[in-house]
Amino acid sequence: MNWLNRIRRILPSRELFSSGIFWVPATTFVAIALGAVCLSFWGQMNSIVEIRTEQLETGTKTIRTETVESFSTTIRNVGLVVGGIVAVMLAVWRSLVAQRQADATLRQASAALLQSQTTERESRTTLLSFLNERYEQGSSRLGSNDPAVRLDGIDVLERLAREHPSEYHVQVIKRLSLFVRNSADANRLREEVHAAMEVIGSRNEEDIALETDESFELNLGGSDLQGLGLARLNLSGSNLTRANFSGAVLYGVDFSNASFRRANLKDARLFDANLSGAQFSIGEGEHSARGVTQAQLNEAIAHKDTPPYLDGVLDAESGEQLKPPFKEPGWLEKLREELEALKQRQSRTE
Repeated sequence: MNWLNRIRRILPSRELFSSGIFWVPATTFVAIALGAVCLSFWGQMNSIVEIRTEQLETGTKTIRTETVESFSTTIRNVGLVVGGIVAVMLAVWRSLVAQRQADATLRQASAALLQSQTTERESRTTLLSFLNERYEQGSSRLGSNDPAVRLDGIDVLERLAREHPSEYHVQVIKRLSLFVRNSADANRLREEVHAAMEVIGSRNEEDIALETDESFELNLGGSDLQGLGLARLNLSGSNLTRANFSGAVLYGVDFSNASFRRANLKDARLFDANLSGAQFSIGEGEHSARGVTQAQLNEAIAHKDTPPYLDGVLDAESGEQLKPPFKEPGWLEKLREELEALKQRQSRTE
């Protein structure tokens, strides 16, 4: 392989072949050389004409004319060859120059793309750092002794989860549910607990899908929510074991597939609350919810196909086995439609 390396050192570089420094002199040299060849042919053809003129006295004019025509054709062909060679050399030169420019453009584009990716990574890192600071700021404010500061912390976390759900929804819900569980005295922190529950209960389908992807279960077990007024919150699939809902007004809250084992529901209002698939015991009344009455359940709603699990759960007043709610979701809208239709029929009759 040493002889190959020697040849490479002897041969000109690729940059030399792709530059005008090589091709312009080379093209000029070839053109001059071919011109010299043409002049040489011109002299030889003239001598041929003169010889044939001296030897032939009859028909000299005709023979000389044919010879001149042959000479002109030769000159034309030589000129075409010269032009063709020069054109090919120029085309090769232009091709090499264009290739060099394309390579340079590609290198510039690659460098720009790399710079763009680096800038994007740096920007994302900076953004995540800023968002983490916001999360830490909001989380730390929940431990303040000032109610206004605690509420401000809840607001910071809510905006963070709403603006960047894929990064912070689950993280914020975990932090706020921990705050609710650790607030043993709901009366002292009533406003803050209520605000935190409003944020937790604002979960939509996309948020729940994020929770499912991360195998997250909303845990409000043992929370003191007594006397709170909560409306239209989404607490579906949540763990409400040992939670205290005594005296709470739970209007239209979605408790579908939630667990109420050993929860305290004494005097709680469940008007239009969705109890589809909710679990009030683990069977035969074991770990059953407390303080539940049939009157409370009759205010709630549930799908007939997925009623709440009430096996062994007894009415806190009558001691009888509780029955699922008889109203289904959307019953109020249906009732309103029926009343409106009845009014229209009465107006037509009159």
